[in-house]
Amino acid sequence: MFRHKPMPDSYALSVRLASFDAGVIKAAGATLTVLFSERAAPLLCIGEKVRLRFVDGGSLHGREASARVTSWRDRGIHREVEFRMRPEIVTLAAAGMGLRDDFRVSPNPTDRLVARVRARGQTEWRRTLLKDLSLTGIGVLVDTDTDEALVEASLLEVEIELPGSFVALQFIGRIRSRGMAGCAIRHGIEIVPELTEAHAFLEDSLRSYSRQRQRELLDASRKLNDAMDESETRRSA
Repeated sequence: MFRHKPMPDSYALSVRLASFDAGVIKAAGATLTVLFSERAAPLLCIGEKVRLRFVDGGSLHGREASARVTSWRDRGIHREVEFRMRPEIVTLAAAGMGLRDDFRVSPNPTDRLVARVRARGQTEWRRTLLKDLSLTGIGVLVDTDTDEALVEASLLEVEIELPGSFVALQFIGRIRSRGMAGCAIRHGIEIVPELTEAHAFLEDSLRSYSRQRQRELLDASRKLNDAMDESETRRSA
């Protein structure tokens, strides 16, 4: 008779495969990465199709989902396995792991949020489209004129307004990445905490918005997932 070895408390979400439990250590895109507590089991082949049962993690508790093994490796006495599965399930798994402060979110497309940017010391502000944000920085889309005006600047002054905020958020940043995004140019701007006044307030505001957007995205994913399950049930009836 097999006995399930309990997973460490550090795992907020765990799954069961046959008689073995695993802690989820990463959930992104269409990939779920888990860590089994015993290296000797289970024995899996690349490409093998399996059924995973979620035994913890909020809305996924007790649910089974199909997955395909894409890779595995031994880590000491543990075995790390990567599965490919439906993105909707992976998103819900990420929710079971808890909302993340390091998660980069995109604004609701209908909001069309704007970031005003200028080289530090200059007077002219440049309007850019806010593409994404996290606690450590933002991504903006700029045209070629703005790109030329900002790319050589060592430091930038940035001002953004988030939905529900009564004041504009301001910070000092520097360009950390730059590349084409369709017909526009994306600048990745890193926040410089030591040069930013009221950095704690800025971070709290960004965290609040990030978690709000994560909840919105997860709610949309759940609705899509429910609709797909309903469709599958109808087809099998």
